[in-house]
Amino acid sequence: MGLVLVLAGLSLAAAVTAWLIDRRRRQYSDQPTTPAAAVFAGRNEVAGTAWAAHPLVSYRRQVSCVWWDYVLEEERNHTRQVSHTDANGNRSTRTENYTQWHKIDSKRQALPSFEVVDETGSVEVRPTGAKLQPSTILHETFKKPREGGFFSNLGNSSTGRYRETEEAIQVGEELFVVGEAHLDEATATPFIAKGDKGNFLVSTEPESSHTGQLGFGVLALAIVSIGLLVGANAAAVGNPTWLRIGPAIVLAVIVLTVMSGIITYNRLKIVGQNAERAWSLIEVQLRRRANLIPALRAAVEAQQLHEETTIAAVTAARARLPEAGELAEATADAQAQTSELSSLWTRAEALPNLRAGAGFVRLQEQISDTENRIAGARTFYNDSVTLMRDRGTTFPGALVVRFVEMPHRELFLPQGFERSVPRAS
Repeated sequence: MGLVLVLAGLSLAAAVTAWLIDRRRRQYSDQPTTPAAAVFAGRNEVAGTAWAAHPLVSYRRQVSCVWWDYVLEEERNHTRQVSHTDANGNRSTRTENYTQWHKIDSKRQALPSFEVVDETGSVEVRPTGAKLQPSTILHETFKKPREGGFFSNLGNSSTGRYRETEEAIQVGEELFVVGEAHLDEATATPFIAKGDKGNFLVSTEPESSHTGQLGFGVLALAIVSIGLLVGANAAAVGNPTWLRIGPAIVLAVIVLTVMSGIITYNRLKIVGQNAERAWSLIEVQLRRRANLIPALRAAVEAQQLHEETTIAAVTAARARLPEAGELAEATADAQAQTSELSSLWTRAEALPNLRAGAGFVRLQEQISDTENRIAGARTFYNDSVTLMRDRGTTFPGALVVRFVEMPHRELFLPQGFERSVPRAS
């Protein structure tokens, strides 16, 4: 009975561990990558290249980086006593020689923050407290002759072999970052850092590598769990036969099916919630752009007369801001805003004194930044909707989706309304 309980306990432990690992894998695979310009409060996954205005220089390789770590190790001889008991119960002891590496020097430097840059823009990352997975840029072993005479080396266990390893996150290297976004109160811009919950990861390996490794671990632990459960059943009924092991296999299949259904249900709910949250990001940025239009109108109005028609058109465009879920309205509103912005920019181009003003340049930068954020938010929204559809139409989600209240969302595909504002010169 004791063996049965041990095997059953180990099977349960393996199953729980597999579930915890799979939960992290699902966190990666069930949330699309957030464009840098659309990072929002809460958990984000960002992929881009590392960048810093004033990078570090690594200790040995002398490469530009945002983080580096150097370790020098020395190989030393050791002895230990090994005991052995043979089949007759006779105990013997022998002395065994072995070598082991010992750290003799280490150095490390890290920037307090750096940028992750993609095609939409950049976002600040503050890596304190993150699980770092850098790339290895140096791993070499070399032999150094001993210095001094015979007596000076007495008691020196060194073999003369040394090993140095340097790891770094280089400027321009592709990064996969998972963490929580916070708002910098001084600059009112988001940054990614360690949060109260969830893992904080900064890795030079892509998302596919992480999900693949975690998936392999889940599969291995699931096989171990089923094997232990079968073993517990065999031990409980006596001499194992396939007829006696069969019930354990059936039970394992039932348990796995139920767990898979529950997990799939929860995943569908999560991707549906992500799609709703992604839509709210678009609304926020469209409203931000609408609120900037009167400032641009006022700047142009100060330099040009006869703006009555433009003022009326802009006011009408602001009145048509989208409500949640009204995709057709949002498309029309975004395009209406763009039309009015284009008209205002055309008028501004004819006013060189206006364009030379510092206030107008700042306003231009704000609107340009908003256009980038709209583009990023729309990309994130469309990725979220696509992921939601994929989960609901592929196995096993297709079997469970009928029991889940999923939001009905269409892709947001208006053409030409982002990036319509020229960059400030």
